[in-house]
Amino acid sequence: MQVLALFALALVFFALDQAWKRHRIRAILGALGRTIVEIRWLPLTGYSWTRAQRDTSVFRVSGTTRDGEHFECRCVASVLGQVSIQDDRRAASSFGSALSAASAMSRGPARATNAIVGGTLSFHAVCAAAALLACVWIGAPYWTAPYGSLQLPDGLYGTGLAALAVFACVLGMWRRHNHFAVFLWMTGAVVAVVVVRIANDMAVDPSTHDLMPFEIAIALFVGGVASALGVGIARVVRLATPHAARSAR
Repeated sequence: MQVLALFALALVFFALDQAWKRHRIRAILGALGRTIVEIRWLPLTGYSWTRAQRDTSVFRVSGTTRDGEHFECRCVASVLGQVSIQDDRRAASSFGSALSAASAMSRGPARATNAIVGGTLSFHAVCAAAALLACVWIGAPYWTAPYGSLQLPDGLYGTGLAALAVFACVLGMWRRHNHFAVFLWMTGAVVAVVVVRIANDMAVDPSTHDLMPFEIAIALFVGGVASALGVGIARVVRLATPHAARSAR
Protein backbone atom coordinates (compact mmCIF):
# COMPACT_ATOMS: atom_id res chain seq x y z
CA MET A 1 0.00 0.00 0.00
CA GLN A 2 2.77 2.42 0.91
CA VAL A 3 4.67 1.65 -2.30
CA LEU A 4 1.55 2.33 -4.37
CA ALA A 5 0.95 5.58 -2.52
CA LEU A 6 4.51 6.77 -3.12
CA PHE A 7 4.20 5.78 -6.77
CA ALA A 8 0.96 7.74 -7.06
CA LEU A 9 2.59 10.76 -5.42
CA ALA A 10 5.51 10.55 -7.83
CA LEU A 11 3.09 10.46 -10.76
CA VAL A 12 1.30 13.56 -9.44
CA PHE A 13 4.53 15.54 -9.13
CA PHE A 14 5.66 14.32 -12.56
CA ALA A 15 2.39 15.46 -14.13
CA LEU A 16 2.65 18.88 -12.46
CA ASP A 17 6.27 19.22 -13.60
CA GLN A 18 5.38 18.34 -17.19
CA ALA A 19 2.39 20.70 -17.23
CA TRP A 20 4.48 23.57 -15.86
CA LYS A 21 7.29 23.10 -18.39
CA ARG A 22 4.87 22.86 -21.31
CA HIS A 23 3.17 26.03 -20.07
CA ARG A 24 6.49 27.89 -20.03
CA ILE A 25 7.35 26.69 -23.54
CA ARG A 26 4.00 27.92 -24.85
CA ALA A 27 4.43 31.27 -23.09
CA ILE A 28 7.96 31.91 -24.39
CA LEU A 29 7.35 30.75 -27.95
CA GLY A 30 4.11 32.72 -27.91
CA ALA A 31 6.14 35.82 -27.04
CA LEU A 32 8.16 35.09 -30.18
CA GLY A 33 4.98 35.10 -32.25
CA ARG A 34 4.68 31.36 -32.74
CA THR A 35 1.62 29.15 -32.46
CA ILE A 36 2.29 25.73 -30.94
CA VAL A 37 0.77 22.72 -32.67
CA GLU A 38 2.57 19.89 -30.84
CA ILE A 39 4.87 19.56 -27.84
CA ARG A 40 6.45 16.11 -27.55
CA TRP A 41 8.57 15.06 -24.58
CA LEU A 42 11.92 13.38 -25.41
CA PRO A 43 12.67 11.31 -22.30
CA LEU A 44 15.73 9.56 -23.72
CA THR A 45 17.57 12.72 -24.78
CA GLY A 46 20.90 12.79 -22.97
CA TYR A 47 20.97 16.54 -22.36
CA SER A 48 18.29 16.33 -19.68
CA TRP A 49 20.21 13.74 -17.67
CA THR A 50 23.55 15.50 -17.22
CA ARG A 51 24.60 16.40 -13.70
CA ALA A 52 24.18 20.13 -14.35
CA GLN A 53 20.73 19.76 -15.93
CA ARG A 54 18.90 17.15 -13.86
CA ASP A 55 15.93 19.46 -13.38
CA THR A 56 15.40 19.90 -17.12
CA SER A 57 13.31 18.12 -19.73
CA VAL A 58 13.76 18.15 -23.50
CA PHE A 59 10.79 18.65 -25.83
CA ARG A 60 10.39 18.61 -29.60
CA VAL A 61 8.09 21.50 -30.52
CA SER A 62 6.39 22.19 -33.83
CA GLY A 63 3.95 24.84 -34.99
CA THR A 64 3.56 27.91 -37.17
CA THR A 65 5.03 31.41 -37.18
CA ARG A 66 3.25 34.72 -37.64
CA ASP A 67 3.78 34.33 -41.39
CA GLY A 68 2.05 30.94 -41.37
CA GLU A 69 5.26 29.01 -41.99
CA HIS A 70 5.98 25.72 -40.27
CA PHE A 71 8.77 25.54 -37.71
CA GLU A 72 10.25 22.79 -35.55
CA CYS A 73 12.73 23.15 -32.72
CA ARG A 74 13.99 21.52 -29.54
CA CYS A 75 13.26 23.21 -26.21
CA VAL A 76 15.04 22.47 -22.95
CA ALA A 77 12.83 23.51 -20.02
CA SER A 78 13.76 23.64 -16.32
CA VAL A 79 11.57 23.60 -13.23
CA LEU A 80 12.47 27.26 -12.60
CA GLY A 81 10.74 28.31 -15.79
CA GLN A 82 13.85 28.76 -17.94
CA VAL A 83 13.53 27.65 -21.56
CA SER A 84 16.37 27.24 -24.04
CA ILE A 85 15.54 26.98 -27.75
CA GLN A 86 17.86 24.72 -29.73
CA ASP A 87 18.01 23.07 -33.15
CA ASP A 88 15.66 25.64 -34.70
CA ARG A 89 14.93 24.61 -38.26
CA ARG A 90 14.19 28.04 -39.76
CA ALA A 91 16.61 30.51 -41.37
CA ALA A 92 17.77 33.53 -39.37
CA SER A 93 16.39 35.93 -41.98
CA SER A 94 12.90 34.60 -41.36
CA PHE A 95 12.98 35.38 -37.68
CA GLY A 96 14.58 38.79 -37.41
CA SER A 97 14.73 40.03 -33.88
CA ALA A 98 12.82 37.02 -32.59
CA LEU A 99 15.60 34.65 -33.58
CA SER A 100 18.23 36.88 -32.01
CA ALA A 101 16.41 36.42 -28.73
CA ALA A 102 16.25 32.67 -29.34
CA SER A 103 20.00 32.64 -30.06
CA ALA A 104 20.60 34.30 -26.71
CA MET A 105 18.57 31.51 -25.13
CA SER A 106 20.78 28.83 -26.69
CA ARG A 107 23.85 30.40 -25.08
CA GLY A 108 22.63 29.71 -21.58
CA PRO A 109 19.60 29.68 -19.25
CA ALA A 110 20.53 32.96 -17.55
CA ARG A 111 20.75 34.88 -20.84
CA ALA A 112 17.57 33.23 -22.03
CA THR A 113 15.75 34.52 -18.98
CA ASN A 114 17.05 38.05 -19.50
CA ALA A 115 16.26 38.05 -23.23
CA ILE A 116 12.72 36.69 -23.09
CA VAL A 117 11.12 36.47 -19.68
CA GLY A 118 13.19 38.86 -17.58
CA GLY A 119 12.83 38.37 -13.89
CA THR A 120 11.58 34.77 -13.93
CA LEU A 121 14.00 33.69 -11.22
CA SER A 122 13.09 36.57 -8.93
CA PHE A 123 9.40 35.89 -9.48
CA HIS A 124 9.76 32.21 -8.60
CA ALA A 125 11.92 33.08 -5.60
CA VAL A 126 9.06 35.22 -4.28
CA CYS A 127 6.58 32.43 -5.09
CA ALA A 128 8.76 29.93 -3.21
CA ALA A 129 9.00 32.24 -0.20
CA ALA A 130 5.22 32.78 -0.19
CA ALA A 131 4.60 29.04 -0.53
CA LEU A 132 6.99 28.30 2.34
CA LEU A 133 5.31 30.89 4.57
CA ALA A 134 1.87 29.51 3.74
CA CYS A 135 3.11 25.96 4.35
CA VAL A 136 4.40 26.82 7.83
CA TRP A 137 1.30 28.89 8.61
CA ILE A 138 -1.07 26.08 7.68
CA GLY A 139 1.19 23.36 9.01
CA ALA A 140 1.87 24.76 12.48
CA PRO A 141 -1.48 23.65 13.95
CA TYR A 142 -1.73 20.60 11.69
CA TRP A 143 1.71 19.23 12.55
CA THR A 144 1.27 19.68 16.30
CA ALA A 145 -2.23 18.15 16.54
CA PRO A 146 -2.45 14.65 18.06
CA TYR A 147 -2.66 11.90 15.45
CA GLY A 148 -6.06 10.73 16.69
CA SER A 149 -7.57 14.18 16.21
CA LEU A 150 -6.41 14.67 12.62
CA GLN A 151 -9.27 15.20 10.22
CA LEU A 152 -9.15 16.22 6.60
CA PRO A 153 -10.01 18.62 5.17
CA ASP A 154 -10.97 20.33 8.46
CA GLY A 155 -7.38 20.25 9.72
CA LEU A 156 -6.28 22.46 6.82
CA TYR A 157 -8.86 25.18 7.31
CA GLY A 158 -7.90 28.37 9.10
CA THR A 159 -6.14 31.66 8.68
CA GLY A 160 -3.21 29.98 6.95
CA LEU A 161 -5.39 28.80 4.06
CA ALA A 162 -6.95 32.24 3.79
CA ALA A 163 -3.45 33.75 3.70
CA LEU A 164 -2.51 31.34 0.93
CA ALA A 165 -5.41 32.59 -1.19
CA VAL A 166 -4.30 36.17 -0.53
CA PHE A 167 -0.72 35.31 -1.55
CA ALA A 168 -2.03 33.73 -4.76
CA CYS A 169 -4.06 36.85 -5.50
CA VAL A 170 -1.14 39.22 -4.93
CA LEU A 171 1.24 37.11 -7.01
CA GLY A 172 -1.38 36.81 -9.74
CA MET A 173 -1.70 40.60 -9.82
CA TRP A 174 2.07 40.89 -10.11
CA ARG A 175 2.52 38.69 -13.17
CA ARG A 176 -0.36 38.41 -15.63
CA HIS A 177 1.21 35.56 -17.61
CA ASN A 178 2.26 33.43 -14.62
CA HIS A 179 -1.08 32.50 -13.08
CA PHE A 180 -0.49 28.80 -13.66
CA ALA A 181 2.87 29.01 -11.89
CA VAL A 182 1.25 30.72 -8.91
CA PHE A 183 -1.42 28.01 -8.84
CA LEU A 184 1.21 25.27 -8.77
CA TRP A 185 3.31 26.91 -6.05
CA MET A 186 0.37 27.56 -3.73
CA THR A 187 -1.24 24.17 -4.28
CA GLY A 188 2.10 22.51 -3.62
CA ALA A 189 2.35 24.32 -0.29
CA VAL A 190 -0.83 22.63 0.98
CA VAL A 191 0.30 19.24 -0.30
CA ALA A 192 3.64 19.73 1.45
CA VAL A 193 1.84 20.28 4.77
CA VAL A 194 0.17 16.88 4.55
CA VAL A 195 3.23 15.10 3.18
CA VAL A 196 5.44 16.39 6.01
CA ARG A 197 2.96 15.15 8.62
CA ILE A 198 2.67 11.77 6.89
CA ALA A 199 6.46 11.36 6.69
CA ASN A 200 6.92 12.32 10.35
CA ASP A 201 4.20 9.98 11.64
CA MET A 202 5.32 7.04 9.50
CA ALA A 203 8.91 7.47 10.66
CA VAL A 204 7.63 6.80 14.19
CA ASP A 205 4.94 4.24 13.36
CA PRO A 206 4.78 2.83 9.80
CA SER A 207 1.26 1.53 10.41
CA THR A 208 -0.21 5.05 10.46
CA HIS A 209 -1.79 6.86 7.52
CA ASP A 210 -3.27 3.83 5.81
CA LEU A 211 -5.30 6.23 3.64
CA MET A 212 -2.30 8.28 2.57
CA PRO A 213 -3.32 8.59 -1.13
CA PHE A 214 -6.68 10.02 -0.10
CA GLU A 215 -5.00 12.48 2.27
CA ILE A 216 -2.78 13.74 -0.53
CA ALA A 217 -5.76 13.93 -2.90
CA ILE A 218 -7.70 16.00 -0.35
CA ALA A 219 -4.70 18.31 0.09
CA LEU A 220 -4.50 18.75 -3.69
CA PHE A 221 -8.18 19.60 -3.84
CA VAL A 222 -8.15 22.04 -0.92
CA GLY A 223 -4.94 23.72 -2.07
CA GLY A 224 -6.18 23.85 -5.64
CA VAL A 225 -9.46 25.50 -4.68
CA ALA A 226 -7.76 28.12 -2.47
CA SER A 227 -5.11 28.83 -5.11
CA ALA A 228 -7.66 29.03 -7.91
CA LEU A 229 -9.75 31.42 -5.83
CA GLY A 230 -6.82 33.77 -5.30
CA VAL A 231 -5.65 33.63 -8.91
CA GLY A 232 -9.24 34.00 -10.14
CA ILE A 233 -9.73 37.17 -8.10
CA ALA A 234 -6.47 38.56 -9.51
CA ARG A 235 -7.63 37.80 -13.02
CA VAL A 236 -11.02 39.45 -12.48
CA VAL A 237 -9.40 42.56 -11.02
CA ARG A 238 -7.02 42.80 -13.96
CA LEU A 239 -9.84 42.44 -16.46
CA ALA A 240 -11.84 45.08 -14.61
CA THR A 241 -8.90 47.51 -14.57
CA PRO A 242 -7.23 47.14 -18.00
CA HIS A 243 -5.29 50.43 -17.73
CA ALA A 244 -3.79 49.46 -14.38
CA ALA A 245 -2.96 46.00 -15.72
CA ARG A 246 -1.10 47.46 -18.69
CA SER A 247 0.91 49.83 -16.52
CA ALA A 248 1.89 46.97 -14.18
CA ARG A 249 3.34 44.75 -16.91
